[in-house]
Amino acid sequence: MKKNILITFLLISLGLILALLNITPLAVKAAESNFIFAWSSNSFVPPESEIRSLPTTNSLIKVVVLPTKPLSPDPEKLYYRWYLDEEPQGWATGQGKSAMEFRVTKWLGGRYKVECLIYDQPGYLSQPIWQSSLTLKVVSPEILLQNKETGLALPDRLVTSPGQDLTFVAFPLFFNIKQISDLNYEWQLENQVLTPTTNKNLNELNLKIAAGELTSSLFKKLTVMAKHKINKLQAASLNLLLEIK
Repeated sequence: MKKNILITFLLISLGLILALLNITPLAVKAAESNFIFAWSSNSFVPPESEIRSLPTTNSLIKVVVLPTKPLSPDPEKLYYRWYLDEEPQGWATGQGKSAMEFRVTKWLGGRYKVECLIYDQPGYLSQPIWQSSLTLKVVSPEILLQNKETGLALPDRLVTSPGQDLTFVAFPLFFNIKQISDLNYEWQLENQVLTPTTNKNLNELNLKIAAGELTSSLFKKLTVMAKHKINKLQAASLNLLLEIK
């Protein structure tokens, strides 16, 4: 009996405390489906590509909170409070500020935690109507190798035969560049430097497989390297194993 009375007293006390603080325990939970995060990076991907730009060192990240349905009040009249790695971002905080941008300064493997709290009144002392966070991981630049004739991306191994005429195209991914020509490219076959197909498209290579009879398969390693013309630390390489049989 005494135990039941004590539990009832504690529940009543908790309700009074929440009422005094104007806190609704389910307020944030109920609003979870009202907003979602969206983010973008300005690192390079080929035009018209379906590949998403990812965060790399020195790229610019934009994070936006979007409503999932018509809301009242209008999202532009709400108050947004942003945090980056637990640090408040005062310049990005305020009424209608549903987006925040920041420059990536961390290296490969680094992570950023972005958090946003939304309030329906100024002062940020009341309970937020929505609160969520996301983590973004910093990646390194990459190279996507494509067979020009088929338009298909190549895995790390390609089976071919004597007499074949192959053309490879190297597409840079996640570099801080505006266009493909902002990089220097180098092609090697078994560590011997090859000459690109043209001086205009240095990211393309035509490779003629010598004709002739083979008694067993030959294996050759094709390597392509891309390096930023100004920021030499931003580089990537890719190996392709050619099996000739």
